[in-house]
Amino acid sequence: MELFTAGDESQWNVIKQWIDESDVYMLILGGRYGSIDKNAGISYTEMEYQYAMETQKPLFALVLKSDFINYKAKLPGVNATDVMELNNSNLLQDFRKLVESKMVNFCEDVKT
Repeated sequence: MELFTAGDESQWNVIKQWIDESDVYMLILGGRYGSIDKNAGISYTEMEYQYAMETQKPLFALVLKSDFINYKAKLPGVNATDVMELNNSNLLQDFRKLVESKMVNFCEDVKT
């Protein structure tokens, strides 16, 4: 989302264009669900992932394990709300189930 432009074109159309122009869609799924699109009721990240699946874009996901997320949340100087979902945990869990049903690699620490 930090790459959104200030043009007239809707941001979702810009995102879809980026995905269309990419060779592969790679998701890094951590402990936050992300900004929710008010019309779709799901996060932009989940919308991207679903769009990549719909367009049969090759996709791969790196999923941070819960223990690793909890470890990161306890590091000195880290605000737990920056790495853990507090408001939409049910949406995050549903999204994780979807992602984990496809090709995925799990990250347990900074080395993997």
